[in-house]
Amino acid sequence: MQGDPNILQRLNGLLAGELTAIDQYFLHAEMYRNFGLHRLFERVNHEMGDEREHARALIARILFLEGRPDLATRAPLKIGADVPAMLRNDLEVEISVVQELREVIAACEQVRTTLPGKSWRRCWTTPRKTTPIGSSSSSGSSTRSACPITSNPKWDPARRVDARRRQPITSGSGSPG
Repeated sequence: MQGDPNILQRLNGLLAGELTAIDQYFLHAEMYRNFGLHRLFERVNHEMGDEREHARALIARILFLEGRPDLATRAPLKIGADVPAMLRNDLEVEISVVQELREVIAACEQVRTTLPGKSWRRCWTTPRKTTPIGSSSSSGSSTRSACPITSNPKWDPARRVDARRRQPITSGSGSPG
């Protein structure tokens, strides 16, 4: 399916933001580990994995729209010198990616492309499941539900189809809507 060139450019911009976040989280996580702050290391390392899944979903969508994912472009990294600066910089990256995501969703809705806008919107408006810092992962509170793009077993970007029509979903899969 041929995608709109403007949308492909915007999706690549969004991909650059996700890849920047991955790089920044990776370095900050290693710095936390070096400082002996293992809980912060685990938390930021987990967030890095979430960003990797977002990047994977964007790459799949760009390929589906017959575009070429740009894996080389990144925004400048903002590496903090201390913990408050690192947390502040990571929050800034996250806020900028969310802002750009909202703009991309609006642009996709205007041209009615196949980007799953409702699912992307839910990634940022629906709470996700997290483990609060200081609690073990096995007893983590379910304060947020998982992102439907990256964790919905019904959606398989590699097959480019909604898998719910091809295979049964096991009970307890936690699929949204």
